[in-house]
Amino acid sequence: MAKGALGPDVDVPGPDIGTNSKTMFWMYNKVAELNRKHHLGIPNVAAVVTGKPIEYDGYPGREDATARGGLIVLQEYLKISKTLFKMVPRVAIQGFGNVGFNFARLLPQHHFNMVAVSDVHGGIYSSDGLDFEEVKRWHTEQGSFKGFPNADEISNDNLILSDCDILVPAAIENQINIKNSGSIHANLVLELANEAVTMDGYNILKNRGISVIPGIVANTGGVVVSFIEWSRNRGFRPHKVDLDKIQGEVENELDKIMKDIIRKTYTKSLDVRLTIDEAADVLAIETLCEQLKMEHGY
Repeated sequence: MAKGALGPDVDVPGPDIGTNSKTMFWMYNKVAELNRKHHLGIPNVAAVVTGKPIEYDGYPGREDATARGGLIVLQEYLKISKTLFKMVPRVAIQGFGNVGFNFARLLPQHHFNMVAVSDVHGGIYSSDGLDFEEVKRWHTEQGSFKGFPNADEISNDNLILSDCDILVPAAIENQINIKNSGSIHANLVLELANEAVTMDGYNILKNRGISVIPGIVANTGGVVVSFIEWSRNRGFRPHKVDLDKIQGEVENELDKIMKDIIRKTYTKSLDVRLTIDEAADVLAIETLCEQLKMEHGY
């Protein structure tokens, strides 16, 4: 780090699996210390990492940004695609880390019914639905879902295959693959974990008519708010009296960007007659090509 591996215009890490705001503060603090000791001359040192605690130049809204962004995308997709369900959509969530936990926390406010949830040790399923506050309390006190009342205990493998309308892999990669994608009951997959669906899985789901909102669309909310934090750290510093107002501004900006992403992706899928995940790849490549033309002039 002292040799310039990190910097506001070099490489700016954000939180991921196994890290949180405390971890990001350690990195920020060390770079700031090196900056002072070795006279590195890094301007706006707060912009070296994102996902920091609010009291140390972090930004309100970053903690649940990936989950919130995914929920925005899901709601907008259901609206513009005119997808209808016979009842309140039943959602199964694999993962109870930062993303899965916050996604489950936000669901009840938006008329979805969580029927299954899991962590690394396993999960629970109830066709009647699971109350988030009860699930949260049990998991906090017991350290797992084991023994949760009025629900069936299931493995992570069985959660993927559970009876639900929307499947949300929010844990690790390669969870929906050639072995299980032919048996999935969900009508829609919202990929909140990076590469939770393998290429074989995508192809099988496509042939079965099951839509996938891919990670490069669904789980980018964290990066969006990391960008907001990074850009503000380079100039404006929030005061704690402004935090509620700023959080509202961040959530509004996130809402606008995530809706724009899924709308463009859905429109592209119709224009070129591709699936949502294929259209997202096309848009990404087109965007990169435009950026290369601007940078290199060809």
